Amino acid sequence: MNSTRAKLELLAVRGIEAIFRALPLRAARGVGAGLGGLVGLLGIRKQVALDQLNLALPELSDTERRKIVNGVYRSFGKTLAEFSRLPLLNPQNINSLMEFHGLDVMRAAIAEGKGVIGVSGHLGNWEWMGAGTALSGIPLTYIVASQTNRLIEERMDSLRKGCGIEIVNRTDNAAKGTLRALRNGHLVAILCDQDAHEDGVFVPYFGRLASTPRGAMVFALRTGSPVFFTEGIRIGQTFRVTYERMDMSDLPEDHEAAVTEGMARITARLEKSVRAFPDQWLWLHRRWKTRPDKRVTGNG
Repeated sequence: MNSTRAKLELLAVRGIEAIFRALPLRAARGVGAGLGGLVGLLGIRKQVALDQLNLALPELSDTERRKIVNGVYRSFGKTLAEFSRLPLLNPQNINSLMEFHGLDVMRAAIAEGKGVIGVSGHLGNWEWMGAGTALSGIPLTYIVASQTNRLIEERMDSLRKGCGIEIVNRTDNAAKGTLRALRNGHLVAILCDQDAHEDGVFVPYFGRLASTPRGAMVFALRTGSPVFFTEGIRIGQTFRVTYERMDMSDLPEDHEAAVTEGMARITARLEKSVRAFPDQWLWLHRRWKTRPDKRVTGNG
């Protein structure tokens, strides 16, 4: 990316952050929702979301699906507002901002000494979920993808690190970093709900096979680390963080079959939450882009 453009984009991001941090939380969420709604009016990726909802939830009416998509834009705007406010979160105020369910179970799993693999998706606000987890005293490592604008990537990572989160970039020998974090007793957070192209395993998601990242189960099988499904959901003005230990017993003996079965269980659990809160999942991403014959169709 052109360096001048990258710097201008960073300035714009820093300006937006400042506005969201200056406002009370409720107002910041409202402004974020409004900005998200404006993006929705522009129609950016709206047809992608509607097409996917039509395939995933055919029982809904066109009006219901459009309402969900409008909610997706508003939810993403709230996520942007909340992410901008990460520097305002601290161990003293998170319990007044978030409800934690299963945190003691997570702490007990960390105490087992093998680290924990946390799997989730782009549902609710995954960034606040991580920040709240780290500020609650759980050692946390993110596995993240690179951004086009490296300056914005560095800014995002800086905000995360400010909450005590360790960062491992997928392009920087992520396997080594992940194994190190697990050996150090960390919760390693991996988002597992985006198209993994030809490298993924195909598991059912809303009744259709979807190419799914395999990393979470590869590391779980290699290390014996427990797997937790985690989510951070907005319910009104309440933000609820849930940690749920997943049953990974009775997996097939064959390694590839075990990876596929484990990722199928994870994906089914995510689907359960997306069905409950469809307007808080990122339908704008082409989740079923890669088909089982491994041909990639259309644009990203």
